[in-house]
Amino acid sequence: MKKLKWGAIGLGAALAITVACSQQAQKGAGVIKKEDMNLSVKPGEDFFEYANGTWMKNTPIPADRSRYGAFDILGEKANEAVHNLLEDAAKAENAEEGSNLKKIQDFYATAMDTKKIDEVGIAPLLPEFERIANLKNATDLRKELVHLHQLGISALFSAGVEQDMKNTEVNRMYLSESGLSLSDRDYYVVDNETNLNIRKEFVKHVAKMFELIGENADDAAKNAERIMKFEWLLSLILVLRTETTQQCTILSRLKH
Repeated sequence: MKKLKWGAIGLGAALAITVACSQQAQKGAGVIKKEDMNLSVKPGEDFFEYANGTWMKNTPIPADRSRYGAFDILGEKANEAVHNLLEDAAKAENAEEGSNLKKIQDFYATAMDTKKIDEVGIAPLLPEFERIANLKNATDLRKELVHLHQLGISALFSAGVEQDMKNTEVNRMYLSESGLSLSDRDYYVVDNETNLNIRKEFVKHVAKMFELIGENADDAAKNAERIMKFEWLLSLILVLRTETTQQCTILSRLKH
């Protein structure tokens, strides 16, 4: 798995270089385009409309999206570029065993073999479920969190390296909240008709997931409620959105 992951990372690096070279090759393609602006609006009155008005008017939100913007378009182009790279790699002949090309071919072929995926079902996940079911204490939980993070699953928290917030010449590791199943803590703590219905539907969804891995309906419903309660408790200690912009609140350097 680690080798395949590095193969995917290598593919991502190749894509980044390809996109960067392509962008550099487009001479005159500036970031700010006057044709996307609404110059009839005074920037001091509505800068957003001034900067983006014509683009928004000419770019409807697709029916299957709740939002659409420049980064969505960039993502679509990047996905298309990755897809083309994968298709080209899949067609390549005589790929050397152990090479990045062969890893990419195997990785892509595995992901595209939907018949095999349906046959295997959740079997590859069963050892992970068993590990979780066998947790007995805080020490077991700590070991499981390490294991999940090694698999790339940001359980309870996320970790990554970024520039130091107070010194851009230094890179530091940051720990942060990895979030909840629902996209915002308000869904858990604000009781209105919309949020109550979302929480109800979320519990039904989680129960269905448990049923799909083989649990009976009663146990699935109970476990879904437990997960809802657990995430609700987590939401009570999350940093508020208004606090995430306050550096002194979010920056706490570990001492050693």
